[in-house]
Parts: sequence; structure tokens; C-alpha cells
Amino acid sequence: MAIRSPKVLALLALGQLVLQLALGGRSSLVLEAEGRAFERPLLLRPLRIEISYIHSVSLTPVEESYFALPWGVALGESRWQDFLAGQPLDYDSTEGNFFVSRRRIFLGREWSYGFAAENETRVSVEDELIFYRPAGLVKIRVLQR
Repeated sequence: MAIRSPKVLALLALGQLVLQLALGGRSSLVLEAEGRAFERPLLLRPLRIEISYIHSVSLTPVEESYFALPWGVALGESRWQDFLAGQPLDYDSTEGNFFVSRRRIFLGREWSYGFAAENETRVSVEDELIFYRPAGLVKIRVLQR
């Protein structure tokens, strides 16, 4: 779920600006997989990261969205279709064939996720495809420069 409220976006931008001034630097989002890296500065708003894949046990689609903030990464929304191994049991709503959880969970400055090529994983930042079918770990980090 994207943050659409102008007031919330303005508060996040102001908070980020104050944090950057206090820390004396800038923050960057860094994604790494298969020896490749992608970096984008975190400027005046959070960056949306979307990860979609086929669950290796249920063989159903899973979609997750995260937000990169100057102080780390937060889970925004999870969408899944089944309750097999490793899939959540609690959800907030249903949309079509998906169970949806909108729990805002702060994950810290670094987070990684392991995938097999068969998972057909797609990793995007602000709708730009960054990695397609990465095998192994996908690392998401927020660095202070």
C-alpha cells in the first residue's frame, strides 16, 4: 500500500531532513544480489521496494512492499494466497484471492531474504525492476554516508 496522504508524506520528508542534518550526511538505499549492487539516495521521501515471488511450497504468488527510510527498512504490506510453510496466519483483510497484512514492522538498517531462481522473484524500487530471478540472498540496506 503506497502512502498517499500529503500530510504524512510532508511529515516524513521533514523528519528525514532533520535526521540528515543531525547526522551530518545522507542516507542511501543499497540492494545487492548475485554480486550486483543498486544504490539510490534517500532524499525527501521514502522509497518503495516491492518484492514478488512464487512461494516454494504453496506455489502461489506472494507480494510484499517495504519502505526505505533514512533510519532503516520497514515492511509495509504482505499479500499471499495460502497458509503453508512460512506464510503468515494473521491477516487484516482479503482482496480478490489474496490475504493482506498491513502490519508496519521496522526491520532495521539491513535485511536479507533468500530465494531460488525457481521462485521467479522480482525486486523493484519505485516500479523500476532491479533484479529478476536472483538466486541466493537479496540484501536490502540503508547506509549513512
